[in-house]
Amino acid sequence: MMVQPRNSSELSLEKWAEQQLGNLKPKEIALLCCLRKNSREKLTTISKYTNIPISTLFDYLKQIQLYLIKKYTVILNFADLGYNCHAFVTLRVPLEHKSKSLTFLMTANCINSIYRMNNGSDFMVETVHKTIRDLNMFVEYMQNQYNITHYDIHYLLDELKKEEFIPLHEVSEDDT
Repeated sequence: MMVQPRNSSELSLEKWAEQQLGNLKPKEIALLCCLRKNSREKLTTISKYTNIPISTLFDYLKQIQLYLIKKYTVILNFADLGYNCHAFVTLRVPLEHKSKSLTFLMTANCINSIYRMNNGSDFMVETVHKTIRDLNMFVEYMQNQYNITHYDIHYLLDELKKEEFIPLHEVSEDDT
């Protein structure tokens, strides 16, 4: 894998990563697949699973950490923590309130993720609350403080798949 210097003015980081995804070697894809399943897995275990030498995995990991990996994180089971109301809420906010409402959303403890949207909504937030009542109070607060003109709440009933996308294709034994 060719590594683009961080200070290059020729390509934006996004363009470089987009070009490189198409150029990933099957062994690099195998490493990404393993990291997507368990980012804390030891390189020795990944090496046994993929038949890639540990030193090669280490080199690949150093390279992809520069450009492809945003962060390592933990995916929580909210219900086991007592947060039984998990929802996506889309919000339409008047232009004069967008900046202040975004600042509020960025600092609100109940917000897990925020997305900017188009097609009639400005933001979609993944929100986690102990009860539906708590979520309703949160939405009412947003309406009163930031003049939310429209919102939709989509309650999440079951998580069927999360954070399992693998770039390109699954690696077969023939690819390694």
